[in-house]
Amino acid sequence: MKKVLLTIWQLPQVLVGLFLLILYKKSSKVIYKDDYVNVYSCNIPGGISLGTIIFINKYICTKNTINHEIGHSKQSRYLGWLYLIIIGLPSIIHAGLNNYIGCCKHHIEGYYHFYTERWADKLGGVKR
Repeated sequence: MKKVLLTIWQLPQVLVGLFLLILYKKSSKVIYKDDYVNVYSCNIPGGISLGTIIFINKYICTKNTINHEIGHSKQSRYLGWLYLIIIGLPSIIHAGLNNYIGCCKHHIEGYYHFYTERWADKLGGVKR
């Protein structure tokens, strides 16, 4: 029952995650699984956490990256339907800005200075 309620609470991001799972089905494989998340290695650029489903590029798949994305998954559990608005969209915009104009090069923490990323690191137990 707890998993059903958790899925409903995170429904928008879980649906996007299931769509991406179908899209990346042939190139993805489970590399980590626990009671709350399934982590897939695939050809997606970077990493993305969508509720209980996490995708990480197979070339950047480290313990820190997995734990960081698990931190985003915890954010999803806390925020529910608001996750995509409060974390997902700002995080994607921030990543895009960093890729195109290098907005993070002026920060000591680099990419992880942004609130969505700092919080995910904290929740995932990642020390940078």
